[in-house]
Amino acid sequence: MIITEIVPQAKNPNRFNVYLDGKFAFGASINTVADHKLYDSLKISESELSTIINSELFEKLYERCVKYLAKMIRTREQVRQYISNLFFKNRKKWFSDTQSVNENEIADKVITRLLEAKLLNDRYFAQAFIEDRVANKPRGRRLIFSELFSKGISQTLAEEVWNELEIDEMTLLKAVYQKKFGNKKFDSSDQKTVRFLLSKGFDWDDIENLG
Repeated sequence: MIITEIVPQAKNPNRFNVYLDGKFAFGASINTVADHKLYDSLKISESELSTIINSELFEKLYERCVKYLAKMIRTREQVRQYISNLFFKNRKKWFSDTQSVNENEIADKVITRLLEAKLLNDRYFAQAFIEDRVANKPRGRRLIFSELFSKGISQTLAEEVWNELEIDEMTLLKAVYQKKFGNKKFDSSDQKTVRFLLSKGFDWDDIENLG
């Protein structure tokens, strides 16, 4: 294969569209072009092309993820889903359909570097999430765990962090009840009240002892 053209992108002159044998092959940063010494008429093999594209995608996705994490803390699973969405939306823009790209492998490498840079930490996320819920949106362990699971936190990790924080769920239950019903005496036969407390993630064993 031969590079037939390297054209600056209209919206970002520091990025280029690289054409092989007259067809668009992939987008590249100015660093990628320089590092791999790319120029018009250069001959490159399939192996070299694969290395260039995967290296470019890795750097691009890592940069995007750093910006993504700068807005708020996330879990590994949330970052993996973010990367998957980026591939889905930009696949045709970033590289041609004929190029071989192992998206899962690149995602793994990006996440590994984020972990090494201490930009990802599921334990810290779980701790911060639980503390925020307890302080600002009190609810039961069951509901908090359900939220954590939806963000990719395992049950084992959720339980470890919960136990480390030594949270008194009965205290949470009383806080939720008082906020909703004030000084009204709790009546376990009041199904509407019981359903409300169950919906907040509390178990019946605790609810029936509220009175």
